[in-house]
Amino acid sequence: MTGAFVGVFSILLNVAVIAAIIFGLRKLFGASGQRSMANGVQGIFQYALTFGLLMVVAVGLSGLLASALGSGTQLVTNQSELARNVTFTVVGLPLLAGMIVWIRKRFHNDPNEGHSIAAVLFVLVASISALAVTMASATGVLYWAFGVSSYRSSSAGQFIVWSLLWLGLWLIQARVIPRDHNQIHYILGSIIGLVTAGVGLVRLIAATIDMLGTVIPDRLVSTSDHPIAQAAVNFLVGALVWLVYWLRQAVNSQRSPLWLVYVLLVGVGGGLVMALVSTSTVIYRTLVWFIGQPIATTIEQHFRGASNAVGSIVVGLLVWWYHRTLLGTRTERTEVQRIYSYLIAGVGLIASGIGFTITLVAIFEALIKQNVLVGGDAKNTLLASATAMLVGVPVWLIYWRGIQRNVQADPDEELSSPTRRTYLYALFGVGGISSVIALLAGVYQFLNDLFNSRLNLSTVRDMRFAVAVLVSTASVAFYHWLIYRQERDIDVRQAPRAKRVTLIGILDPEFVKLVIARTHARIDVLERTDDSDTQWPIDAVVELIEQTQSHRLVVVNDASGPFVIPIAD
Repeated sequence: MTGAFVGVFSILLNVAVIAAIIFGLRKLFGASGQRSMANGVQGIFQYALTFGLLMVVAVGLSGLLASALGSGTQLVTNQSELARNVTFTVVGLPLLAGMIVWIRKRFHNDPNEGHSIAAVLFVLVASISALAVTMASATGVLYWAFGVSSYRSSSAGQFIVWSLLWLGLWLIQARVIPRDHNQIHYILGSIIGLVTAGVGLVRLIAATIDMLGTVIPDRLVSTSDHPIAQAAVNFLVGALVWLVYWLRQAVNSQRSPLWLVYVLLVGVGGGLVMALVSTSTVIYRTLVWFIGQPIATTIEQHFRGASNAVGSIVVGLLVWWYHRTLLGTRTERTEVQRIYSYLIAGVGLIASGIGFTITLVAIFEALIKQNVLVGGDAKNTLLASATAMLVGVPVWLIYWRGIQRNVQADPDEELSSPTRRTYLYALFGVGGISSVIALLAGVYQFLNDLFNSRLNLSTVRDMRFAVAVLVSTASVAFYHWLIYRQERDIDVRQAPRAKRVTLIGILDPEFVKLVIARTHARIDVLERTDDSDTQWPIDAVVELIEQTQSHRLVVVNDASGPFVIPIAD
């Protein structure tokens, strides 16, 4: 009874939450927007149900196909799975067909349905889900093809069904979803492909190094786990996805903030961090083996796994170099190039700060004879800090000096850059907060031991991290605060605010793209039903938008030509 009561109460609670949300939306949109809001909520539930049915049918069909492709005389060995797959297929297919007819009716009644958030999210989530299953099943099929594993009918069935589903969704997206709404799908697919290909290439390089370093030549072909073949398959699957999503679609799309996030953070930043961390690992292990206190007794044990670090260095640098080239090499310095410079300088500074912090910790450990950090010895701790600074300091110096040279060459442009102001403010702000937290932690540890009569060398040991973090973060914060104090009275250059334009006339997606490209305005379109033959004159509309001082305006197109209506902000 208790379980049933809890279940019923949970259902009622969920219904109440949904009802409250709908009621709040009705109040928010008002009476005039209740119908469109209701249609939007209806669309969300409709697409969510369609997505669920799509996944159910795909699972059922792939399971039945796997049974048919199975080896042996018996069609299926698990009767429960057979019952599930038949149920999913027999029940799910008619329901899914009904939902598809319903969705087609929505598109027929509303030509702008492809612009709705519900439709875009449905295609995005369904496509990414199908892509993930397709990649996993393709890996299993290729493992069998390369002799890595035995034949599995489940992988074959999943690959056939889910790859066809992914292809169908891709074609539907190209037909009904506007191209400017597809960029998030292309970027997500690019990230999935890049990460998969990167991991596969790292493993491929590492496996090759390990194999070439062995004394048994035939291990390349006789090993049971086939590391090279596995890595090659993973790289191949990821590379194909990346080629389809990035090189064929996203690379030439609009350089929106989402596009820059992928290139700068995932490509440039992620690749560089990967290379720097792996380089630090190799240098540290080398220094510990020759001048530190290694725990392992043989060089093979000590450097085990170092091949993965070498592979990560190669792949990280490759990823960083490629995405760096996408930013261009124009002589004039753009804001994107500034973001790149400050991003890399920040990465180098963080690595240097970590190294400096570890150095202070090593000094405390040496003073109190406590060997509790990296490698079990204060000497190893000092080597770790030296490695971090050896890698981070040159990167920071190279890019920070380049930034300062640009400041000297064009102080008005550089000092008023919002990127520079954000960089300085973030570093002294975050550094100041970290310093306060470290100070509180250190004082607490000191007073706690003092009040409990335990004030001795162990107190210094407990405080070593707090003191080290306090000194390093306070130094970074103070340095950048001095620079910020000198420049805070300089007006930050504000990016021009994009105009919000509502076009009233015929629905012409290509015309809208041209207007956005030439004016960088945010465009909404309301389609007229009484004047459907009057085409938009691109030059006249662009001139009206650019010459109108208001940031909100309506452009109406009729038989006499376009005219503008300024709207108050």
